[in-house]
Amino acid sequence: MDHANLKTLIVESSGLPVSVVREISDSRLLALEHLELWLGSPAYGWDGAVDDLQPILSGKLFPKLSYLGLRDCEAADELAAVVANAPIARRLRTLDLSLGNMGNDGFRALGMLPRDGTLEKLDVHHHFAGAEMVNELKRLPFEVDASEVQTPQDWGGGEQHRYIAAAE
Repeated sequence: MDHANLKTLIVESSGLPVSVVREISDSRLLALEHLELWLGSPAYGWDGAVDDLQPILSGKLFPKLSYLGLRDCEAADELAAVVANAPIARRLRTLDLSLGNMGNDGFRALGMLPRDGTLEKLDVHHHFAGAEMVNELKRLPFEVDASEVQTPQDWGGGEQHRYIAAAE
């Protein structure tokens, strides 16, 4: 894909094929300001890994990108750890990791986001983190939306399941 004027690209899915992520990464979208990918779950078609997002997270592909949404991710804790240390985190105005199954580990990782960058808003609504972690994240020097605290479902046998928002 090559488009000189495209400013917003949103791909909503409960299971985004990694081939779509690769096609976007291979695209020439120099005016892109808003990129939102709903990654989803392997149960619904997500067949990638957090490493497949590295070209986007490098910050080299889309020079005008100010909003990055990697939403509805079943590997939200792992994603948070990678994004918090990614070069792109220093130049975004909005980072949206909402609608996933993020828990305390993801919140802890996001506490390491750069404080000297341009970030104005972090959106992690619909999550499974505890109140203490929410309070810690809200101490960051930018707006944090940590609303919609979820409770894991008990699937029997003591197994707790954290679910993404866009699934069944």
